[in-house]
Amino acid sequence: MSDSSTPFGTVATGQSNQTSKANALLDAVAPVAIYGLKAASTSGLTLGYHGGKISINGVVTTIADGTLAMTASVTNYVEASPQTGAVSKNTTAYTPGYWRIGRAVTGTASITTWYDDRYLGFGQQTRMLTKAFPSDANYTLTQPEADVDVIKISAGTISTTRDFVVPISFPKAWIVVNLTAQSVRIIGASGTGITIATTKAATVMADGTNVIRLTADA
Repeated sequence: MSDSSTPFGTVATGQSNQTSKANALLDAVAPVAIYGLKAASTSGLTLGYHGGKISINGVVTTIADGTLAMTASVTNYVEASPQTGAVSKNTTAYTPGYWRIGRAVTGTASITTWYDDRYLGFGQQTRMLTKAFPSDANYTLTQPEADVDVIKISAGTISTTRDFVVPISFPKAWIVVNLTAQSVRIIGASGTGITIATTKAATVMADGTNVIRLTADA
């Protein structure tokens, strides 16, 4: 909620060009509308939803506006896969680990009630990157790839200990799972790093200068 005095701007009755102002304000808040109910394409048993941008496996991915057919006379649990961003529904319950969007209660021919189950930061639930070394060499994560909570380094073709280079300019922690046949060092472009043994996992943190260990290999 904004303060009573806000720099965001308001629509004022009687002033000119209020349509443009309203549209500009909606544009400013559009990113948080992803997966929200889209009234313009919701009709009968068809539910419309807004698209937007979200991080999928460390890649900023655009989700298109879409529609989804609801089942009549039940509660439809509408959800999105955190692996693909794809929207689906079932009539039993939310799928564990999926992003909850909302519940559409239906009659025989229409959606009678909509419960929006999104919440602030709903798309940030335990974001995971699965990444293999592209070659037998050190690899530097891109910024979107590093903007996750869990890094799972899948089997690659490395022949010795290699570096996974992460950004260290700001404090950030990761759970790192090493599934390769070699040890992997998590390190920044400068400073010192942490080596995680093969088939082990550990929590590490960039502290602005180095990568430090928060937990032992497990």
